[in-house]
Amino acid sequence: MIVLNETDWTICQYENVTPLKLLTLQTMNCYVNPIVSILGFIANMMSIEILKRSGLSKPSNILLLGLVVSDSMSQHNI
Repeated sequence: MIVLNETDWTICQYENVTPLKLLTLQTMNCYVNPIVSILGFIANMMSIEILKRSGLSKPSNILLLGLVVSDSMSQHNI
């Protein structure tokens, strides 16, 4: 059983992890994942704008738009 102190605000508890692996996990969770998520969101919005400008008369553009919307929703857990 893990007892949390008032000052312990960690979200994930890692057991039996070396300090280097813990630093790597924290770096990924705190810096890399948010940056990739923000860049992915910006790229998806740009893709939607480009597809809207090129017209949705082609079936391939409609499928691409669906893919972009699906990616945006799964990326941000909506």
